[in-house]
Amino acid sequence: MNLIFLDDERDLEDVTWINYPEFNNVDIVRTFDAFKTKVQDISDWNNVYFSFDHDIQDFNEDKSENTGYTCVKWLCDYILDNNINYHILNVFIHTQNPIGAKNIKCYFENFNNLYWKK
Repeated sequence: MNLIFLDDERDLEDVTWINYPEFNNVDIVRTFDAFKTKVQDISDWNNVYFSFDHDIQDFNEDKSENTGYTCVKWLCDYILDNNINYHILNVFIHTQNPIGAKNIKCYFENFNNLYWKK
């Protein structure tokens, strides 16, 4: 099992409020661009987990902010655009931002409900 861990500051061992399973590989990504690159390298979608922070302090040239929610929306679009088949999208949300966590969770739930009904 592999984990893509999105957080601008923390490492996996800093997140003590989630009981993660054992992973063969943990990729820590700090920015939206690094997240996109790592996702595009996934070879086994049924063997990958994601863990999301919301506030990743990543800004575009126009000063717009990229967040964990930005990454979630991009990930769902990437899955649809590339007809990726997976059994379940394994997601942890480790952000301390309660509104950001709710937004990420709702987006994934809605995506999975729609994706598997097609």
